[in-house]
Amino acid sequence: MLVTFDEPLPPLGSRVASVIDSHFHLADPAFDADLADVISRAVAAGVNRGLCILTAGDPDEAERGRRLGALWPDVRFAIGVHPHVAGRYAGRADEAVTIVREAIAATPQARPSERSVSTTTTTSRRATCSGRSSVGRWRWPAS
Repeated sequence: MLVTFDEPLPPLGSRVASVIDSHFHLADPAFDADLADVISRAVAAGVNRGLCILTAGDPDEAERGRRLGALWPDVRFAIGVHPHVAGRYAGRADEAVTIVREAIAATPQARPSERSVSTTTTTSRRATCSGRSSVGRWRWPAS
């Protein structure tokens, strides 16, 4: 089953509800058996688009994300280093940035931004990794 939206979103203030789920984990293995049904129920409930969260460096989750993207072309992906694994990159923030960039490059529905606007810090019990948070147009900044 392929879920698409050929009609534009209704204008603000219209009677038709339009919902964008801004944070979900449908690439989790818990949804393997009934992912298409979960998407159908979400769309039937008015969820037109969504943002699925993926952990960079997890090839199994990346594959499930590709399946989700094939079933629901209007989903987009946010990819990063999860705080639970941030300790792996203690003192190696550049390595964390590299795996995130590689994951974004390999995920067509993940679009990096043009501008970095704020510095964020992710802390785990074992280490702290600092990186850049980005918003803006959907292109990589020039190096």
